[in-house]
Amino acid sequence: IEDVGCVLTAKYGAQGKVAVGQTSYEYGGKLYLSGDNGNAHSSHQNGRDADIGFFFRDQKGQLISMQTVMIDTNTNIIDPRFDLEANWFFVREFARHDLAEMIIIHGILAESIINFAKEDCGKRGSSCTQDDKALITRAQKLMSNPKGEYFSGELGYDHRHHFHIRIKCPVGDSLCESKYQKCENYIAIANNDNN
Repeated sequence: IEDVGCVLTAKYGAQGKVAVGQTSYEYGGKLYLSGDNGNAHSSHQNGRDADIGFFFRDQKGQLISMQTVMIDTNTNIIDPRFDLEANWFFVREFARHDLAEMIIIHGILAESIINFAKEDCGKRGSSCTQDDKALITRAQKLMSNPKGEYFSGELGYDHRHHFHIRIKCPVGDSLCESKYQKCENYIAIANNDNN
């Protein structure tokens, strides 16, 4: 996440700062949010998940990353402040460097980001390479469920104001597995590392 943030800052300057929230401990563990008993955000207890604010433009045209609703789910109209270029750039960097296992986002927002990327690629004509097109396909897969569909229903609704990123397991990291494990497993592994 820091690496992607650095790339965004290089492109957009101070406006490229990434709002990160709801990250878990390195080896996982319960998140204690206001008013709960540590059971909220269960997927965030695995040590690999984080919520990232969308990029949008404020009234002065400044780029901001924060968690705020960007789609009216009654009309499926996207807030015009939602910055397609910056959000595409963010998703693209995760796809380019193969950093994420998945990116959960409301399906209409995901589709609009991919459509923006395809239109941008089309406008560039011959400078849009096969590698660029493959990158768009990888990004689309990152923002899709295992059936290849964009996230909808409750899961999509819950991600209408932020990206939910699941970081890939590093190659050769025996502590990390693709599927969610109870945090007790991570704690046991962490305790073994200290011996």
